[in-house]
Amino acid sequence: MTTQLYPAREIAGAPITHRRSGISPSALGWGAIAVVGTLWATSIVIGFVPALTLLTLVSFVAVIVGVTWPAIGLLGVSLLCTLDAMSRVFLLTGGWWRWNTFNYVLLIVIALFSPLLLRLRDVTSRLLLLLCVLVTLEVLLSPDWLQGMEDALNMVTALGVLVYLVRARQSRESWYWMGLVCGTAGAIGGLMYYVQRTNLTFINPNAWVFAPLTALFALCLGFPTGLRLRRQLAPMLLALANTAWVFLSGSRGGMVLAAICLLFLLLVMDGVRRRATFFIVGLALAIGVSSQFGGLEEHALHRVNVLLDPQLSMVDRTSERIALVLGGAEIFEAHPLGVGTGGFAVAFSKLPPIQGLASYERLGTRSPAHSGWIKMLAENGLPGIVLMVGCVMSFALCGLRHRAKRLRLIGLFTTVVLALAFATNEYQNKGLWLLVAGAIVLLQYTPEARRSSDTMQHEPPGAAPGTAPEQPADAARAGLHA
Repeated sequence: MTTQLYPAREIAGAPITHRRSGISPSALGWGAIAVVGTLWATSIVIGFVPALTLLTLVSFVAVIVGVTWPAIGLLGVSLLCTLDAMSRVFLLTGGWWRWNTFNYVLLIVIALFSPLLLRLRDVTSRLLLLLCVLVTLEVLLSPDWLQGMEDALNMVTALGVLVYLVRARQSRESWYWMGLVCGTAGAIGGLMYYVQRTNLTFINPNAWVFAPLTALFALCLGFPTGLRLRRQLAPMLLALANTAWVFLSGSRGGMVLAAICLLFLLLVMDGVRRRATFFIVGLALAIGVSSQFGGLEEHALHRVNVLLDPQLSMVDRTSERIALVLGGAEIFEAHPLGVGTGGFAVAFSKLPPIQGLASYERLGTRSPAHSGWIKMLAENGLPGIVLMVGCVMSFALCGLRHRAKRLRLIGLFTTVVLALAFATNEYQNKGLWLLVAGAIVLLQYTPEARRSSDTMQHEPPGAAPGTAPEQPADAARAGLHA
């Protein structure tokens, strides 16, 4: 059974036309990095929130311009996904800036490019679309339809992110610069946040951590292979810097995801010398950062020790998350088809005492699920969890159909990250949807994916596994210039 892929200039036979910006990806990338660095630097003078406001405005402009010029849209939407964890707390709270401003923009993009989305024929995209339809329809069954609409909106807008990445699929160089731009935003933004955090509104570390995590996801999606070390050095350094901010957040789930990102980069990287360089630089950076933020380091290590302490109860070791898991299982047992999108908190508040957790103080109160898996199981029941498991697993299965090492690793990496991330997070984190959209495009719709799949299907007898037929020079460069 083969994976149906389409020419780089079309999807399902229908041409996709767009204008080019007339600017090379490297010039566009350097310009974006200069803007990001300059605006974050101004936070020392004007404050963190005003600098975040300016950077968010610039990103929104890029997203709007990106409707015409995909390379600019790619940078804009990935930047907004990186900033989303911060902007939802510090910026999008009222007035002109509403909580769902980014979601509303993505909804408009979905409406404009709905024919493009309907022409995507890969299994993952179709499963994601079916999941969005199911979650949206089950808002009608919810005892809390306002929360249900919010949850459905957070999931459906993943299709808007997918639109931007599909339209920029031809330029591998643009994806490299997307990683560098987002990595820079996360690295410098994290430094500015930790330096000024005592003057800022409190932000839950489990929410904040998705700023550097999204930067790591973008770096993994754009990381180059088979190139000279100097092309890989910048992504490596930015990945290490963002990993440091993840560690200092104290988010244990975030630490695991960051470690998986670093492992992915190590596996994709060619050569023992490069991997050794990566390790040595990472160790030096970790020591340097720890010496500057000693209090945060102690807090992070304490949270890890609590998780591993066998003398504590599971409720204490998991910050009471285990009670939500058991509660979700009870809700599913009583409602196999789900209670409706957004209904977890209401259903949880009506649960009787759970065996072994009778003293759990949140019983009888409305509490969010804090887990995409448990939320889907309780709210959308068996149909929802089947679609969600299928969607997450499809990345690894699709990756296995490719000969290219990088694509196989991307498929496995995406499945593992999503499986673990949805254990401690719901659907609101745009970084996860950026990873989903990026993996779909890289595994299905890029020239690299097409060549890898063709190699697997048409490999000559006796050829070494993974040996690709020789490509003309112009064809080999086609994926780098959109």
